[in-house]
Amino acid sequence: MQKLTVIGSINMDLVARVDRFPKPGETLTGTSFTTVPGGKGANQAVTLARLGANVAMVGRVGEDAFGDTYLRSFEKDGVDTTYVGRGASPTGIAMIEVDASGENNIVVVPGANRDITPEWLESMPDTLFGGIVLMQLEIPMESVLFAARRIARLGGTLVLDPAPMQPMPDELLELAAILTPNEHELTALTADIDAPFQERMRELARKGARCVLHKRGAHGAYLLREGTILHMPPVKVEAVDTTGAGDAFNAALAYALAKGKTMEEAMETACRIAALSVTYVGGQGLPSLVGADDAPGL
Repeated sequence: MQKLTVIGSINMDLVARVDRFPKPGETLTGTSFTTVPGGKGANQAVTLARLGANVAMVGRVGEDAFGDTYLRSFEKDGVDTTYVGRGASPTGIAMIEVDASGENNIVVVPGANRDITPEWLESMPDTLFGGIVLMQLEIPMESVLFAARRIARLGGTLVLDPAPMQPMPDELLELAAILTPNEHELTALTADIDAPFQERMRELARKGARCVLHKRGAHGAYLLREGTILHMPPVKVEAVDTTGAGDAFNAALAYALAKGKTMEEAMETACRIAALSVTYVGGQGLPSLVGADDAPGL
């Protein structure tokens, strides 16, 4: 199996469950509250570990209680924390509301994730950048671009989730081997928001994206590669919590590719694992599937 690295955010999720989302200025009584490990980068690393991968996490936490808790959680799941730095900035947090249908609203306060600078990444060994590397946009854009250039220089494969969406240089589209926008991100990345999503995928290709894998939730996923679009139908489940579904998708995709699966096979695995993830609560709710030969898509 190819080496797997995740470079990205580590947040502690503060999750409130509500019957419905409050309107502006409205106060509602929630039904429950939990504190669980999250962050898009960490979610991907934990999912990879629970699928059975040997994965290194590159990120930062604070010298605080949340940082202590997170490192213990990583170690329990088998994520390599050698390259998780610590400093004075507090561990990042995400405040999450989940309604009765499983939909969510999220506010992220980056904290230590802002300390993932190009200078800090430059101190990391080349071996982390030469395999399959997963990244997201919850760390500074200059750091994402620095890492993407290093991955390309070392012959690695970058799987980039352009989330949470922020202005992104076209160069990053060209550096990503696989770009995985959801519906919101695809709209934000393209000029003609009224065009069919297939045309918007092709617009990204015209801008330099080599492979666009569009995540459409309940509609499945669509792959644009070399001018052809392939549809992977959704897996029907009863959603409990959609938090982290996109992270589970990207992790499962990378895991399958690292095992030598074709893109189409990896895409099917990603859809199945993402669907399974929404039947559990939290961005890291998916249980360990190590040794589960009958696990969907593995």
